[in-house]
Amino acid sequence: MSALSDYLHEVGRERGISGPRPFARHAGIPIATAQRLLDGRTEPTLGTLETVASMLGLSLAKLKRLAGIKSDLDPFELPEKYAKLGPKQRQVVLTVAAELLRLVEIQEADTTEESSAQMGSVTPIARQRVTEAAWTPESDPHMEQ
Repeated sequence: MSALSDYLHEVGRERGISGPRPFARHAGIPIATAQRLLDGRTEPTLGTLETVASMLGLSLAKLKRLAGIKSDLDPFELPEKYAKLGPKQRQVVLTVAAELLRLVEIQEADTTEESSAQMGSVTPIARQRVTEAAWTPESDPHMEQ
């Protein structure tokens, strides 16, 4: 057993999740992966830990620490106050955040006319860099006045 598997067993007991099959279903991972995590027989990937953290409402930083994974840049993690969101709701929030990041990357790449021509299917808000300080309802062409 490892510190990570001990913690995941503890979480499972607290939530009435017993065994790898129910754990896999709740955590959104394959049964074989759940079995290896619970047995402490694997070093999980960051993607697996992100999925488990998201689906079970756990701290990704804690899972990474317990798994011995260190990185300078941690992916977006929901603050503790969002713990009341269910697994599907958490996944929606993370999906929206991923799409927002994709649009920000497109905005940053939009420094030449060539990249502007490739953005035909992107919404107007993605083409216009709007900062909190600069935004007003009057300056937004999409707001009804």
